[in-house]
Amino acid sequence: MTRKLILAGLIGLAGRGTVFQTVVATLISFMFFAVAYHERPFESSRLNFVKICSEFQLFGILLVCVVLQASKDQGISATEVLGDDGYGYCQLFLTLAIVPITCYILSMNVKDIREEIVSLAAAHGRGTRHLVGGDDAASDGKDSAQREPETAADVDFDNPVFEEETNKH
Repeated sequence: MTRKLILAGLIGLAGRGTVFQTVVATLISFMFFAVAYHERPFESSRLNFVKICSEFQLFGILLVCVVLQASKDQGISATEVLGDDGYGYCQLFLTLAIVPITCYILSMNVKDIREEIVSLAAAHGRGTRHLVGGDDAASDGKDSAQREPETAADVDFDNPVFEEETNKH
């Protein structure tokens, strides 16, 4: 929240649309990237990775903005490797780069949750077919063709909220 306040509020005082304003925003962004990298504020290493990537993403976008702001006044020379369009594609890449990273992290978290459910069900001696949506033939020794379909009454599900509501009535 502090970063948002500084980047949105205090940067406005540095002169709107100036190179100085963009440089100050870039330096502040890099400072927050360095703090996130050093402190790793989350217990989960995956969340820390997403945080560091998103902070670096913002820093990279602002760095390209510095180049575009500085070249606006003087124009990008013909000897420059990237023109305005090239820098625009860099910003587009930096903006979209977090999407596959986030999707990968989410898929790994879903996999971990499924494994945890299976291990908890095995520890309690329950089948896992109703928990994770797959067949668990080993739970009762029958294959899926021999097993009778489960109904909601067959599934042993502990829900304290539901139990409290049913005890009230």
